[in-house]
Amino acid sequence: MEQQRIVRIRRLAQVALMSALALVLSYLETMIPLPFAVPGIKLGLANIAVLIALCLCDVRSATLVMLIKVLASGFLFGSPLMLAYSAGGTLLAFAGMLVCRAIPWIDLVPTSMVAAILHNTGQLAVAAFFLSTTAVFLTLPVLAFAACITGFLTGLVAQGVVAAVPTPTARPYRFEGEELAVEPGKITAVVGRNGSGKTTLALKIAGLLPLGGEPSNAANPNSAICPCGAASPCDAADSRIAGFTGIAFQNPDNQIVSSIVEDDCAFGLENRDVPRSEMRAIVGETLSGLDLSELANRPVAELSGGEKQQVATAGLIAMSPATLVFDESAAMLSPCARKRFMAHCRRLASEGKAVVLITHSMDDAFACDSLALVSKGRIVLQEAPHKLVQNSQAGATFANEGLELPFALEFAQKLKNSGLPVRPSASEEDLCAQLAGLLASKEVAQ
Repeated sequence: MEQQRIVRIRRLAQVALMSALALVLSYLETMIPLPFAVPGIKLGLANIAVLIALCLCDVRSATLVMLIKVLASGFLFGSPLMLAYSAGGTLLAFAGMLVCRAIPWIDLVPTSMVAAILHNTGQLAVAAFFLSTTAVFLTLPVLAFAACITGFLTGLVAQGVVAAVPTPTARPYRFEGEELAVEPGKITAVVGRNGSGKTTLALKIAGLLPLGGEPSNAANPNSAICPCGAASPCDAADSRIAGFTGIAFQNPDNQIVSSIVEDDCAFGLENRDVPRSEMRAIVGETLSGLDLSELANRPVAELSGGEKQQVATAGLIAMSPATLVFDESAAMLSPCARKRFMAHCRRLASEGKAVVLITHSMDDAFACDSLALVSKGRIVLQEAPHKLVQNSQAGATFANEGLELPFALEFAQKLKNSGLPVRPSASEEDLCAQLAGLLASKEVAQ
């Protein structure tokens, strides 16, 4: 409930700020002298605040800003006619904004221009109603031309404000002077001996401990993602807070709070104020994806350690964070369950999520997109596994930290040292295929 209260307070603060901006712009607009006595010639500068709210908040918050702007403008000018003008122009402009924002290739500037034209059209419609004549629409070409100019300028202002506001992103994190590159769409494995600092790193990425330095995007300019976790900017209309980082703790008992599996999986969503019908669908889909549907109505107290780990994982995945940190979430899983977990991690990465996998399994680590080695609280290396496979010194580096290379890779290196033409590989399937090819070629030669 505390989390839900924070979400509501944040939304209220955003709506209040954008509404205040709209009122200030409305008042400033009254200070601009009219060049012509034409209904609708004033082009609704306050729509900048509505457009910014639509980009930085969500549709519901932007709608509140728009309604407050209409009502407050009518009260400010003290005239029912002015209220009608404000409502007619703003409502039509807002409808245009929603349509334009639903089209990915339309950015803020053309959206603002369309909104300005519709704003004038709406005001002309109100004027035509009160004056009982359609002659006012003869001025529409003039107003449309003016709207294109002011809409372009106000769109640039809105675009600058939106670009200047920082948003949560998956990015490199500084850790004791070093950077861990965490990218959307990829799985980053973190390995190290016990006590090396892996869990501390996980807590820092999740924001539960202060970082050892300021985060930076310099190492990877392509790591930025939009607030909802997608690969391109879009509306964060979901009632869940998007763009946050979630963590599955090493001990699932530190994370599970409900007595029934299904309720625990829904706990985070309930605190995010997700509608109940949507919550049930998300929980069912998440449990099914992890092959946990049979446990939905089971008491948590009856679960094994591995099953609790999977329930904690399900609760995290259900909230759909942009970055997911799994602190040894597969440590107690059976081989089959571990394979399902890794497959789900790859599926999350394919959806644009950034996945951080802290593990003691070198087989799992070498199956990831990036592998980082932590030693004595520092990141001593981070490299793509396929490059580490080709590095003859990698074995010594990991051995110094008490870590063994995957069995397939060590076996492949021994075969190569014995004179067999086997390329290094951390994949058992690939190594078996190579050996099968060698046996087939020898049989053909005989």
